[in-house]
Amino acid sequence: DAAGFSSGGYMANVEVGGSIVSGSQQQWFARNSKFGEWSNGVWNQVFVGSIGAPASHCGLDGGSPYTTVDETPSVAEKPFIIIDSTSGEYSLVTP
Repeated sequence: DAAGFSSGGYMANVEVGGSIVSGSQQQWFARNSKFGEWSNGVWNQVFVGSIGAPASHCGLDGGSPYTTVDETPSVAEKPFIIIDSTSGEYSLVTP
């Protein structure tokens, strides 16, 4: 009820201990995540390799607009740089 106005988002490698009500979310992409249940959403809710994702459904009649892919294809995360808050040293992280 308190979803307000929202318009898109992304989450990856996230675990939510309960259910997610996306409310008025217009576009959403979840990858390699886990949640108890997903409900609501207006347009284009996409789930790839996510546990608890709803079944795919297209169209306006009889369900919400979900696209669900059971398994994630190969994913190559990009390396990134971090700075140690204590020493100030830079490090390269390669996931």
